Amino acid sequence: MLAVVIVVALLGMTLYEAMKEFFLPDISKWESHLITIFFVTAMAAVLGYALIRNQRAVHTRQREMADALQRSRDFYLTIFDQLPNPIWRTDALGAVNYVNDAWLGFTGRMRAEELGDGWAAGVHPEDVERCLQTFREKFAGRFPFRMEYRLRYRDGTYRWILDHGKPVYEIDGAFGGYIGTCYDIHDEKTAKEEVERHIKQFFILNQITGVSTSALTLESMLAVILDKTLGLLEFSGGAIYLLSEDASAAELRTAKGIPEGLISKTISARHEPSSRIYLDGKAMYAEDWPALIDYGRSLEALEVMGVRSAAAVPLVAQGRVIGGLYVFDTEERAFTPEIRVTLESIGREIGGAIWKGILQQKLEGEIAKANLYLDIITHDINNVNSVALGYAQLMIETADGDDVQFARRVEQSIQQSIEIINNVSTIRRIHEEEPKLTPVPLDGVIRNAAARFPGASILYESSGMMVYADALLGTVLNNLIGNAVKFAGSEVEIVIRVDDRGDEACVSVEDTGPGIPDAMKPNIFNRFRRGTSKKSGKGLGLYISRMLIERYGGRIWAEDRVAGHPEAGAAVRFTLRRVTAAA
Repeated sequence: MLAVVIVVALLGMTLYEAMKEFFLPDISKWESHLITIFFVTAMAAVLGYALIRNQRAVHTRQREMADALQRSRDFYLTIFDQLPNPIWRTDALGAVNYVNDAWLGFTGRMRAEELGDGWAAGVHPEDVERCLQTFREKFAGRFPFRMEYRLRYRDGTYRWILDHGKPVYEIDGAFGGYIGTCYDIHDEKTAKEEVERHIKQFFILNQITGVSTSALTLESMLAVILDKTLGLLEFSGGAIYLLSEDASAAELRTAKGIPEGLISKTISARHEPSSRIYLDGKAMYAEDWPALIDYGRSLEALEVMGVRSAAAVPLVAQGRVIGGLYVFDTEERAFTPEIRVTLESIGREIGGAIWKGILQQKLEGEIAKANLYLDIITHDINNVNSVALGYAQLMIETADGDDVQFARRVEQSIQQSIEIINNVSTIRRIHEEEPKLTPVPLDGVIRNAAARFPGASILYESSGMMVYADALLGTVLNNLIGNAVKFAGSEVEIVIRVDDRGDEACVSVEDTGPGIPDAMKPNIFNRFRRGTSKKSGKGLGLYISRMLIERYGGRIWAEDRVAGHPEAGAAVRFTLRRVTAAA
């Protein structure tokens, strides 16, 4: 505007000089100066007035623009106050100069308390340093940010919020500060953390369950369980005690992280404070060292190791306490409700595992006793049977008339006793020995079995097949041929066939005896089930045969020798896996 005034003044002076020489060529010098002063003064007054009016107009427009901008700002702040999410704004220096009504409704504080750095007073003490550091770093670089932190709610609790902040700029491009909006994610986050805690707890319990179901001795199992518990929960050391049979004392069974001699081998279970664990079944927690003294003499020695926190949890099985789990740490740590629930769940899981281990030990002991008694009885009965069989055969050779039949019945009874003993021994072998199947020549096994019955008519044509079995395969043939001879008499004709069924060999033992009724066929391979014959037998032979064939991966069943005619004789068939050239 000043440049315009100068240009107009110069043009006016030039025009004035031209007009003065044209219209007043003869005026005197002082008259010329007087006119010039008057003209310049008049022109300056006019131009000054115009300049003042223009400045006033400019100032008015600037004030109107500023008012419009402020009204615009006030309008969007009014909108912010209507939004449900907490919103904040800072100035160019990073000081909060606005929070909306939703923020105040969340925190329950006055707006003046939140301005400047006052908002940070509501941030959780564990989060405030991280929160401020993130804000300052992003503010310095003018970068957007998002962060999670706990903000004090109006009821005094802390809730997790997600805070999004973004730089804002004025109309002229100048940096104006930051504006941010917050979302309450507390329920979502705590639900997620709860799921993660459950997953971790399930993982820990699953690890312990895996140990409890493994084939370990009780002592080995306890050591592995303690090691996993300490590792998964990050404790420095611990121990497991088991109650004595009279529940008067707890005895140390395994420990880790404790030097030999620094922990008691035995704890009294009936006196305070240990009675709270072993009698009341209550867990105890100490989160700082002075309180550990109350846990009893067994833990006092841990002071030498710098222990700062510890816990003792009862091991529960079948509704009763059977021991205690002790864990400790050389750092102070809070036993949160989640950690307590996990430890007590572990206590129950360990208790169950220990109970199973104890029962397994007792069962193994009882089985060992039973096997010992069975070995003694079997040995003694076999000795008696051998002597009795010798006497019976001697009686058959020397007796006359009816005495011979009597002697033969005695011999048969002794043979049945020997058969029972052999069957029991075979069943023991099946249960105790893992199957080790190897290629076995089928012809040799069948011919050896047939040779045991020299008085019977047995027909068999060699097949040359090899099958997967073990040394007990001959027992199956012995039982099937023996049953045919026993129930059909000495006149029976027995035919043994082997059919090629690709990957399997099907062995059939057919006889011309009285056959097996249809109703009996599905049951004759069950334990203690016999046919309708009055011949003696305990029903173990076919049961053992089924066990062995299934052990070899085959199946066994009974049919009529002639389809539809049970009276024409029986056919017992079983399959075995063949040894093929490809194998």
